[in-house]
Amino acid sequence: MFVTIGKIKVIQRFVFCSCSLDNLDYDVYIPEKNRNCSIQGDIVEITIFPLSKWTTSIVHFTGQLLSINEIKKFFNQRGNVMPYLIQNKLEEKDVIQEAIKEERIFENLRLIPVGEVRSINNPTDIEDITGIIESGIFYPDNESLPITPTNEKGIKRVIGRYSRRGNNLFIPQAKKEKIKIPNKEVIPNNQTNSREIRKPIINEIMLKYGNLPRTDITSKDIITIDSTKTFFLDDAIHFSLLDNDCLEIGIHCTDFSDEIDIFGEEFERARKLRKGIGGRSRLFDYDFLESNSLRVGKKSKAFSIIFEADLEQKKIVNIRYGKTIILIKAQLTFEEFDSILEGNIKSIQKSKIYGLKEEELESYVHDIIKYGKILYGENTINNGEEVTHKFGNESNRVLGQELQRIYGDVALVKKSSNGIYASFRSPLRKFNDLCVLRQIESMATSMSKEDMTLWVCGVDSHEFKRLFDLN
Repeated sequence: MFVTIGKIKVIQRFVFCSCSLDNLDYDVYIPEKNRNCSIQGDIVEITIFPLSKWTTSIVHFTGQLLSINEIKKFFNQRGNVMPYLIQNKLEEKDVIQEAIKEERIFENLRLIPVGEVRSINNPTDIEDITGIIESGIFYPDNESLPITPTNEKGIKRVIGRYSRRGNNLFIPQAKKEKIKIPNKEVIPNNQTNSREIRKPIINEIMLKYGNLPRTDITSKDIITIDSTKTFFLDDAIHFSLLDNDCLEIGIHCTDFSDEIDIFGEEFERARKLRKGIGGRSRLFDYDFLESNSLRVGKKSKAFSIIFEADLEQKKIVNIRYGKTIILIKAQLTFEEFDSILEGNIKSIQKSKIYGLKEEELESYVHDIIKYGKILYGENTINNGEEVTHKFGNESNRVLGQELQRIYGDVALVKKSSNGIYASFRSPLRKFNDLCVLRQIESMATSMSKEDMTLWVCGVDSHEFKRLFDLN
């Protein structure tokens, strides 16, 4: 083991000790149970554990030991550490010190040093700390402070002090003292505090996987086809014939994942109701709905699923998906689409068309029907409603199979007599569709099951299954 001096820093809820080696600073991860009531800015003495006790994830840290072969992957053969590893020397001070200084990256994973606080230089008590006591444990409102044992029982909101010069306990103010605690509903920790703890984990997940790039596809002829009763438009479609005689079919949904707070009141209410935005659930307000609705002539952020269908084999042979910027070239109702088929292009208001000539839109509508009949049969697609129904169902089926393949028992899919499918094309109107779309985005970034359920709607896999009736 290696003992050294460093300074505590808390990033969100994660604790690190910044230690200096050869005039350079290196961070050592300190698990919650090993922080010994240390707080931001404390000068501490720490023990850095042998390499077998290091970790590749602070989010999912378990303390599980790493094998020598797992450790070797992170060190270059020409480095100073590898000869020691070959001799299975993991605990010597020199080995730990050299390992901290070397690059420790393998297949986008980083080997992170782990340690524990042995002592704190001149610790002082912390006064007026608020939080929740549950089952003899104090959970502070301030996430940078340690979770600490207390002699108090039950579930209650309290104010008190950390005693850091003795037994590291949280001590509530005596009842005879005048206590002023900020108003906050007392809710068992497994509901509220666990949700608070998960907030920074979401940020960690996004840092881990990164943001998907957003591709500009405004050159494509993307249109909306909807019922006259649909006011907020959240999906669109495009078709184009490729050089290899395959048909490209694009399904595009408005994308506002970056703008929603999955721990906000509206999302939490919808999560409990598990309904769409209509009626009592009210996931989004009018201004939000309008600003994210797809409108003709408007550039919009979207999540696009693009299929490549072989017209000769009459099947989908390729699929890709990602974040995009789209431009709606025509905004049509079912009746207007059908009117164009009947030769009444002049009946369409000019305000419903952008960047296309009337004859181009007319030819485009006829091509959609023509290619639909080639793919699915002569009598399958004859009007606008059948276009959205048939191509929409096909995309639901293909995406359902993809999600099932990647996420298995936590895939947000439904089963019918026609097989597995995933409904995702109404994220503004349906909470389930919004979550499915977020799961597709998770799939695009290769998120693990555990990270995916947290990122999609802020719950672990067990609660995820219960929420969506996946058991």
